[in-house]
Amino acid sequence: MAPLTLPGTAVIEPRRELRPGEPANRKRRSSPPQKLTAGAASDRTQTYRIQAMANTSSAKKAARKIARRTAINKMRRTRVRTAVRKVEDALAKGDATAAAAALKLAEPEIMRSVGKGILHRNTASRKVSRLTKRVKKIAD
Repeated sequence: MAPLTLPGTAVIEPRRELRPGEPANRKRRSSPPQKLTAGAASDRTQTYRIQAMANTSSAKKAARKIARRTAINKMRRTRVRTAVRKVEDALAKGDATAAAAALKLAEPEIMRSVGKGILHRNTASRKVSRLTKRVKKIAD
């Protein structure tokens, strides 16, 4: 039988019995993942779990902003890895012209990630240098 409720009132569920050995001040399980959009840079909607529960409105907003930036940075990191992988695939096949073309597209992508804060400039330069060296070696 459903409990009788009056308009504007809430139904209070009875407390659950504690299991043997379960502490009385048991913490709640975390809330389900929130849907946050990755912003203007992406059409996709990503799901991220906010780790710490924010108490103030500014902390909640900061958590949302961090989740959005994380989605954008993840997308940028993926673009760099894909560009590098295309060069390495062409090198593995031994196709010098495809490797050179892929490197020509990968280099600006890697350097762009430096400006966006995804890679350190020395790391990006090292990646480009090593890829260029391998492409030149296969071209000879």
